[in-house]
Amino acid sequence: MVAHMLPEDRRCQERRKGSTGVTHRALVALGLLCSPQGVAGAICRRSPNCTALRREPCNTRGLVDNVCGPCLPDAYGGSSSQNTVCLSKNACGAIHASEENCKHLPGSGKTYPFILPFGRCLCDDGTGRFWPTAPGKCAQITVIYPTGSGQYEVQMCTSTTCEPETCSPLATWEHVLDQTAENLSFPCTRKGEDSIQLLDDCEELTRRQTASALCGHAGFEAVGTVFDSLGTYPLDCELAPRCPASVLPSRLQESCCEGNLWSRQMVEAGEAAEVAPGFCRMVRPAVEVDDGNGSNGSNTTTPEPYSCLVRTNNPGWTGCACVDEYGQTQVGQTCTLTCEEPGCRLPAEGIPPVPTAWQSTEVIPQLFPDLTVMSFGIRSSLPLGAWICGFAALLRR
Repeated sequence: MVAHMLPEDRRCQERRKGSTGVTHRALVALGLLCSPQGVAGAICRRSPNCTALRREPCNTRGLVDNVCGPCLPDAYGGSSSQNTVCLSKNACGAIHASEENCKHLPGSGKTYPFILPFGRCLCDDGTGRFWPTAPGKCAQITVIYPTGSGQYEVQMCTSTTCEPETCSPLATWEHVLDQTAENLSFPCTRKGEDSIQLLDDCEELTRRQTASALCGHAGFEAVGTVFDSLGTYPLDCELAPRCPASVLPSRLQESCCEGNLWSRQMVEAGEAAEVAPGFCRMVRPAVEVDDGNGSNGSNTTTPEPYSCLVRTNNPGWTGCACVDEYGQTQVGQTCTLTCEEPGCRLPAEGIPPVPTAWQSTEVIPQLFPDLTVMSFGIRSSLPLGAWICGFAALLRR
């Protein structure tokens, strides 16, 4: 009697096409070793730990013996039954522009990586802000041959939706048969001027820099993370609010760090309080350090000596961007003085207003001539004598 080939067997044989010369072990791992024709079901007694591979368990009604099922819903990889590990939901690709390796470290002077989470088509803004070596180009990371070996590929695309016909490969990674979720890693790949990386846990990369640093412009702050952004850019970023009146364009770094004597910080009641502090001193939280005298059981922490690190300009933008020791900006620690196209993308509604907590009294324009053109372009109509009297009253407070 001749055993008739079941429909499931035919599908298994179709998947095996093109796999000649592959070892028996590899066929098992890739789910390409079919059960004998006419035999229903599969044996699962010797299947691997499918949980460690982020896959469904071996299916006794399946086609292949001792092979795990498809990737779990929150994992990325081949959709067929295999014994290869699937990537986690936090996996990503990363393009390190103009770099010889994928070892990005804060403060190293290297460009920030162009991060590509799965399922998104991401683009440079046309200026090279996110991808300096490919201005205006888009990229994605995807699974190719999803019903077969399920390889991973970073692609460059010319369309903002990453249509397949507009994309070409930059780097491709195959499965490593001996790896699990505990030891999964992929080699860094060079393509032209760039180095390209595939990570199972993208937080290995994102935790090395602040979210706002990935905006690629000192005047913009991150809204969310690379995993919850909605646009075509790697990160949703918005222009930082307007600087308080105490920040002077002619003494920008000084007023960002130390404040100025000609302005007063506002309190909740709307009245002038103390001399306005430097913007960075006001928004950066104090850091406590151990003074080494803990033997008496008392509180032995003291404020860390104040150190002001600030950026005051970027393409098309001026303001105060308070940075950490690695030169990275933080959310809520940047304010904008000016924003001009094309270097700075000005929102339709203009620069966001000064938050209430930052407000300070206006500085007398005649004391600093550049202020007369900063106040909405309108020169003050008050006589100089009136401003001098007002200034004298301010000093007597």
